[in-house]
Amino acid sequence: NSDRLHVGVLAQDVQDVFKAHNFDVTLYSFFCYDAENDVYSIRYVDMLIIEAAYQRRRIAQLEAQVQALSARIND
Repeated sequence: NSDRLHVGVLAQDVQDVFKAHNFDVTLYSFFCYDAENDVYSIRYVDMLIIEAAYQRRRIAQLEAQVQALSARIND
């Protein structure tokens, strides 16, 4: 249905972020480039695994900070 809105990330933006952090995005299964048609795309299922891992790591970091601050307050 053409009335629906579609959202997502731009593969070129993802490529730029990886490049800025010295990673070769083409080594990851979520990044696709069709050279014949000059079309970039993202495999969202593959990308979401990386996003979930990042979120778990970030939550663990924040929980550690909260515990450290709580310990300082309670001392």
